[in-house]
Amino acid sequence: MSNFDPPKKNIIEKWLIGFAVFFALSGFLVFIGVTVSLILNLYNKPGSSGSDYLGNIGSFTGGVVGALWSLVSVLLFYVTLRLQQKEITLQRHELEMTREEIKGQKEQMVLQNQTLRQQNFENTFFHLLKLHNNLVNELDLREATGTRNVLANGRECFLIYYKRLESYIIMANRENGTSVNKASLDATVKGYVTFFDANQNNLDNYFRSLCQLLHFIDTSSIDISDSYAQFIIAQLSSHELSILFYSGLNMTDGIKLKNYIEKFGLLQNLDESLVFNKEHISAYQFQTQTI
Repeated sequence: MSNFDPPKKNIIEKWLIGFAVFFALSGFLVFIGVTVSLILNLYNKPGSSGSDYLGNIGSFTGGVVGALWSLVSVLLFYVTLRLQQKEITLQRHELEMTREEIKGQKEQMVLQNQTLRQQNFENTFFHLLKLHNNLVNELDLREATGTRNVLANGRECFLIYYKRLESYIIMANRENGTSVNKASLDATVKGYVTFFDANQNNLDNYFRSLCQLLHFIDTSSIDISDSYAQFIIAQLSSHELSILFYSGLNMTDGIKLKNYIEKFGLLQNLDESLVFNKEHISAYQFQTQTI
């Protein structure tokens, strides 16, 4: 806000103009009076040249009237300067107000752009989230027999995936006779890779969709984009989190997913009882959340 105070009424200028008019009229009256006096003198003394008298009159007129009119010129010049100064002050104030208005318009445009970017981000994010949820809801597992009965739909499939993963990890450790809860990280990852290859038709699309959604959040310029990961976390089931946990440990194909898991704390709701070997939890280094 500007601290400029609008000029008050031109009282001083009015007084100065009044004095100028007064002195101008006074000079004019003096001139008239001297002229009349000269005419009367010449009329009363027709034989006199009146040169001495005219000389005195001229000196008096030039001294008094000239001084009065010079004073009038000075007063009017001073009034003109004051009016010009006030006009310049008003122009500066208007320029300042114009600058403030432009600044306000720029700030408003920045806010509008931020709001528009936020809306575009949210529209795209929730669209991708809806597509991902649709993909999860369309998951189904069927019997391998001829009946092809449905075993599970949607997120219920991850319970069966979890049990299958456990069996593959057990098979991977069968050679060295190690139990699943004592399995090494390498043997566990080996079992996961075999499990994933056997169920790739569904899980490959699932992880591609999830990584795309997390990549969109990660590359967004929205300041609070990280908080949108909570919408994803809130929908992950316990067994889904366990599959996600072991997928991130697969450093061959799960490097990017592991980075997202650590950055956004996707495993913050992980049920540790579903982790076969609790020592494997230390393989993650969480940036924001811990499980």
